[in-house]
Amino acid sequence: MYERISLEAFQAGPPWATILRKRPAFRTAVEDFDPDRVARYGDADVERLIADAGIVRNRAKIRVPAVGRSATWSRWSTSCTSRRCPVPRTRRNISACGAVRNSTPASELWHRVGMRGCGSRMLLIMGFPLQPQFHMPFRSRLNPHVDQARLHAEEWAGRMGMFDEEYLAWPERWSEKTFTRADFPLFIALTHPDADADELDLVTSWHVALWFVDDLFLPLFRRHHDQASAEAQVERLMLFLPLDALPRPLSPDNPVERAFAGLWTRTAATMSPLWRDRFVSSVRRFLEGVLWELEHVDDAVSDLIEYLGARRDFGGLQFTAVLMEHGLGELPPNVHGRREFRTALDAFVDGVSLHNDIVSYDREVEEGTVGNNGVEVTHNALGVDRRGAGEVVNALLTARVNTLADAPAHVPPEAAAFIEALQEALAGSYRWHELTGRFRQATAGSLGMPRGMGTSAVYAFRRHTSASSRTVGLTGP
Repeated sequence: MYERISLEAFQAGPPWATILRKRPAFRTAVEDFDPDRVARYGDADVERLIADAGIVRNRAKIRVPAVGRSATWSRWSTSCTSRRCPVPRTRRNISACGAVRNSTPASELWHRVGMRGCGSRMLLIMGFPLQPQFHMPFRSRLNPHVDQARLHAEEWAGRMGMFDEEYLAWPERWSEKTFTRADFPLFIALTHPDADADELDLVTSWHVALWFVDDLFLPLFRRHHDQASAEAQVERLMLFLPLDALPRPLSPDNPVERAFAGLWTRTAATMSPLWRDRFVSSVRRFLEGVLWELEHVDDAVSDLIEYLGARRDFGGLQFTAVLMEHGLGELPPNVHGRREFRTALDAFVDGVSLHNDIVSYDREVEEGTVGNNGVEVTHNALGVDRRGAGEVVNALLTARVNTLADAPAHVPPEAAAFIEALQEALAGSYRWHELTGRFRQATAGSLGMPRGMGTSAVYAFRRHTSASSRTVGLTGP
């Protein structure tokens, strides 16, 4: 917290990305922001910091961390954590919020000891973040086979070679430890609550394979600036998904090829040629989407409409929806051509994507990959600050959730149950983010009772007679 407030003071003026790039130098210069050590700094230390080219060399800003007193820090942090303050929901009610009144004495205390970069609103943001309020009228349920799926997924991923040494370039992103912490099987168990044990294992394996591609496999090509090899790898992967589902004389050379080769025969055997074509097309769109993101990391999309279209086409949720038919049963061919069905499916895809943009924003800022996040695109396209951008994205998200809520009454009757499954899947996606902290968001909400014989009384959204909501922090600058 002390480090964050100090960096917020330095950020007044420069872009937040600049401050994050200088963060290691800041930590070295001020001894990891240890308040007890910084409390002993004198004029010589201030001059030393001003001479340090690795940090922001502004005398007034440097005196913010340099004059801090550990006793002051202790008193402020205690006053902020000793009671729970109400969270303001809009920018208009910040001043009237009790959190501001509680943070104002702390701000005055900091000002008296020289911490003049820390006004009451900054302290409010630090201790009581402004939070988009998520509208979620649907309930999630947990599949009772989740524990078996966890065991299977980790064993299967290891057998495919996904934890081999050559794929541990970014252990904080992909390793056995981060795999367990992310809890991908929980996501599938919350979005496929009625799948039997074998189906849950199959669907989990498919998603793990594509998460591996997105998180690590194709990004490794970018590390060597080798877009051509990444594109060639995508084309080779598609060879393992022939429409006739018959084995090919191909020898898989890496974890994703092994995964596709083993999963496709099991998946396609009972499905029609039309479904196979839609599934293969959805996988190709996903892989091309990963390539598109890699290509645009340094050339971020600046048009909001283009961005939303790209997310819809490439985000991977089309794949999720097609694969749901494998367990729920194929929809009649005429359903997919109906505009009402496509609208509902797009609303589901947009809902998961926009929610993901909001909750992943802080992590992507720290990683330097925020350029193709919807919040950042909105910030740049509309010229609003980042919290305002978060509110715009959340408003779009709310509209898409409402579209999905109205959909069962408008789609063909034979598709109504599938749309209701999409509603539960969207709620499950929200719940997974809350429970796993994949993007370091706090768990929120109480636990409800999912339906079904032997289902654990955990991980479900609480019952509401009206629309419920969830909140997460958007703590970027």
